[in-house]
Order: sequence, then C-alpha cells, then structure tokens
Amino acid sequence: YQFLHVESYSRVGARTKNGGTKRTIREILDEVQRVPGNIPHIPAPQPPKLIFGRNPDEIEAMVEEWASKSTDACGRKIRSDGLIMLAGVASIPRDHERDFEEFSKATVAYLKEKYGDRLKSVVSHDDEAHPHLHFYVLPKIGEKFEDVHDGFKAAKNAGRTGALKGAQNLAYIESMRAFQNEFSEKVGMKFGLARL
Repeated sequence: YQFLHVESYSRVGARTKNGGTKRTIREILDEVQRVPGNIPHIPAPQPPKLIFGRNPDEIEAMVEEWASKSTDACGRKIRSDGLIMLAGVASIPRDHERDFEEFSKATVAYLKEKYGDRLKSVVSHDDEAHPHLHFYVLPKIGEKFEDVHDGFKAAKNAGRTGALKGAQNLAYIESMRAFQNEFSEKVGMKFGLARL
C-alpha cells in the first residue's frame, strides 16, 4: 500500500485538544538526524542519507529566516507556535525494497514538480520497518504557510468565498485526498502500490 503523510510544525509545540503539546521543528529534525534521546523507538539507528537539497541540520535556520521576515493574515509577526514548516514521509513496503532507489528518484521528481524551490531537503532512512524518505518544504519569503499546504490552502480559499467551517473542513479533506491520489498516479502505481 502507498504511504505518504505530511504534518505541519512550529518552533514551539502548540497545545493539543487532550492537553499535550505537538512536536516542534527542532524535535522533528533531531529525530530525522537520529540524535540520541530522540529515537527511542528505533533499536539500531543509522544516520540519514541525503537524497536532495540541504542537510536537515540547515533547515531550522532557514525556517527561522522565513518566520522573521513573514507576517500572519493580520500583518502581525508569526507566533512561535504558528505553523511554518511542512514535513512529510513517503515509504515503500519492505517487500518492495528492491525498488527503493527508483521510488526515491520518482518521489523527489514529484516533490520538485509540486513544490519547486520550496522543497529544501529529502533524506532517506532504512533503519525502521520500511525504507522511507523524509522531506521538508518551506514557503518563500512573502508567502504564507498555506501556500505550501494543500489542505490549508483549500480551507482558506473556501473561507474566502463565505463557506462555513464545515465546508472549509470538507475542502481541506478533499484537497488532501487529491494530494494522495496525485502521488498515487505519478509515483505509487509505477511501483505496484495500491492507493487504498
């Protein structure tokens, strides 16, 4: 089956509905770089392999630069718990690992087509159940975070047309489903990965 997932992160972990906090950009980058103390779920961690772009240890400074030069929808400075980085994972089942190199190339080509120079880094790991890629996307200076996240962009556009919150949520869901379908058509199917 296809696995493609994206998450949004901030500099300071935002509060969750159950009283916890979301993971921060620093925590995510430490996990991908296999910094001790950040990977208790991996028995024998191995360093990532850089596939495209910048080393993950350079991403945080790039995120900080974008945040320092950007404002929210009201023209205010970006809050420390405001979303500013899109991070994703694409994996292939272990029984398809012979295709991982070609899958990686096809995935990077797809991500470059989709995000252009907003795609800052792609690394691979082979120390978990399935070989996988991590990728990081940042808005350009002058753009909003919604410009790199399909779901947030769709919800915001729906809101601009006067759609109620339920319709905005539906726009988000439909947009993210379209993202999964697009990846399936352009990458997943070529490697025999089922969409559902």
